[in-house]
Amino acid sequence: MNKEKFDKNNKEHMIIYTNDTQNDSIKVKDKIFNDKDLFDKFKYITFENCDINCDFKHIFCKEIKFINCKIQNYYLVNPSIEKWKIENLFFYNCEITSLELEGLILENNLIKIDDYEKAKISSLTLKNCEIKKDFVIDSSGSDKFHIENLDFENSEFDKDVKVKIKNCDITNSNFYNTKFKDLADFHQSCFKKVNFERSDFEDIAIFSECVFRQNIDFKYTKFSEKAIFKDTVFQKVLDLRNTIFKEEADFLGVTSKQGYIEDIKVKNRETARIIKNLFDKAGNIIEANVFYKLEMDKRREELDKNGSLKDKIIFFLHRYSSNHSQDWFLALFWIIYFTIFTSSVKCIGFICSVFIFVIPFAIFLYCKKSQNISHKFLFVILIILFTLYIIAVKDYNLEFFTKIYSSIFKIGKNKCLIDLVYKIVMAYLIYQFVISVRQNTRRK
Repeated sequence: MNKEKFDKNNKEHMIIYTNDTQNDSIKVKDKIFNDKDLFDKFKYITFENCDINCDFKHIFCKEIKFINCKIQNYYLVNPSIEKWKIENLFFYNCEITSLELEGLILENNLIKIDDYEKAKISSLTLKNCEIKKDFVIDSSGSDKFHIENLDFENSEFDKDVKVKIKNCDITNSNFYNTKFKDLADFHQSCFKKVNFERSDFEDIAIFSECVFRQNIDFKYTKFSEKAIFKDTVFQKVLDLRNTIFKEEADFLGVTSKQGYIEDIKVKNRETARIIKNLFDKAGNIIEANVFYKLEMDKRREELDKNGSLKDKIIFFLHRYSSNHSQDWFLALFWIIYFTIFTSSVKCIGFICSVFIFVIPFAIFLYCKKSQNISHKFLFVILIILFTLYIIAVKDYNLEFFTKIYSSIFKIGKNKCLIDLVYKIVMAYLIYQFVISVRQNTRRK
């Protein structure tokens, strides 16, 4: 038999379902209330279209459901070491300001959202919890679902429990020491401030098309299976120095805030080296070369702080001659430059040649120090050099220029010191040129 109670003044509607022996079920509809003590005696409780404006501490019962409700603060904090088992706690299409659960075993689905335009979760905390059913917040196909705070610290998602937090915009998130024993899918989600320290991904982890707006450090995080960061955007600094990848990881298409892979900021040389090796293993040579350059940039910063003079000189030559064997056109530029310079020295003397060629050389060094030099810029410098050389030496057919360059392939005595120096420089630059060309196919 059903009993109905009406409050005509507040237009509240309560329906109590009973059986033959005792009242054990209650369904509350369209009610606004500030006190939950009325429901402590029931085993099965359902709230539908209710506004709960009080601090609602969990009621231990067989089942408690919230359907299309507005909830101010729902919580249950277990102070003991042993976790409490919660059989059926369920929120469907609810607007939740704060949901805090700690020290619990959640046997069934906690949250389900079908209408992401209506539903809301401002703060969700699952600390030191064990989750035994799929956890899904997936707003794919609609606008991003905003979550102000998301905290899964010390929680564990069991085997066969899939976690899907997709197309969400999360301001603050904490996954410290969180264990994902099955799929963890964060596809198209945006993280502003996030902590993945000591997280453990035992199955596939998906971060494809995610955006990390702040510095991200996967400190002591372990990826036991494939980690997918395809088309992910790292707007600030990325740190993978203490990250463990047991299987392959996909960083194809990763970009920076500016939309270019070259502008990604890495915290240290180890981060660039890890991604470079992953690209090398997958056969993506072009992307591997980008992170090889980032690795060398971090190496330069290390040398600037505490490197020896010998290491600094070698690094300087390697960088400015071919950009660490990455830029074949830069090596070709220096081959032509020193051939023109040597030809000029032999024709008009060393002092005049230095006076002519020192200005383009200084311009190059200044621009190279401030930023990467484009091939167009190098081509313009070469035109200027050839123009100055032809005017000064009057080698209109480049006959003497060709003779000087071909001399490096002839075995014999060097007539003067400039010939010996020229051959040594050319040997080094040709080597850099060949190695740089080979980078388009493989790295040795």
